[in-house]
Amino acid sequence: MSSLKDKFSKVMKDLADNAGEQLKETGKYAADGLKEGTKKVSQKVADASKVASDQAKKTGEQLYGLGKGVADRTHTAVNNLPKDKKGNIDVKASIEKMSNDALDAIEQNLQDQKESKQWTKEVLEEIKNKKKSFNFDESSCLILVYCVMNADGNLSSEEEEKFKEICGEFNPSTNSLEVLSTVKDQTHDIDVTELANKTLEESENSTDGTVDPKLLLWDLIVVAWSDHAYSEEERSLISNIREKLSIDETVQMEMEQSYRTILALEKEKGQISQADIDEAEKTNKSAELYKRIEVIRSSINALILD
Repeated sequence: MSSLKDKFSKVMKDLADNAGEQLKETGKYAADGLKEGTKKVSQKVADASKVASDQAKKTGEQLYGLGKGVADRTHTAVNNLPKDKKGNIDVKASIEKMSNDALDAIEQNLQDQKESKQWTKEVLEEIKNKKKSFNFDESSCLILVYCVMNADGNLSSEEEEKFKEICGEFNPSTNSLEVLSTVKDQTHDIDVTELANKTLEESENSTDGTVDPKLLLWDLIVVAWSDHAYSEEERSLISNIREKLSIDETVQMEMEQSYRTILALEKEKGQISQADIDEAEKTNKSAELYKRIEVIRSSINALILD
């Protein structure tokens, strides 16, 4: 009695041989049809028939090769299965081997996925590390603040006061009037957008600066709103600076909305102080508004530090 291996191999070989012979026969019939067709139809149809014949023959050869390949691989796989002392296939051992092979394949697939995820993580981290880095010194910050103040061509007294206040935040001993005068002289007859871009380029990858980019963005928004007229020119320039700093647009939008709210609350405080109401009620309402303002400022500080 022939072994399972021999039976299986013979079946696959017969299938491959039959498929090849049938397709060869199809090619022969097509070739004969071509010969007969040249007598009855135009040369164009004859050419088309030849193409069909060639394609059929080519397909037959490909399928014959495919069948033979399957048979060969199956023959090899069967030969590799465990055998007993008599040379017959050990079914139990074969099933165990196939199970182990399947588990090994699954484990390898999981390992490949793990390595792929790790590779993706490393690539993303590398991209993150390659993002532009900005560090601003006080001088660069003040130039950018001045650019925003003057973006609409109208340098208001409120904006100048806010500029002095920001100078004091950077360095309490700074002579803000002298700084403002110096900045005006340095930026005379220079387009503010061009000056802002130049300042950003000089600050890129700098290691000397101490001012965080998000803090700078907040200061730019505050100074632009200081005259209660946040012009389109000012917002456009701030957006341009924010993009070059690689800060998300949602951060700018949140800062703008927060400062609008602060201005509205401060205006309400002023109205309460002038209202004809009991002093105790004034104090309570003012204290409540102050708390709300401080909550907003705390959230902005957290946003800057994030």
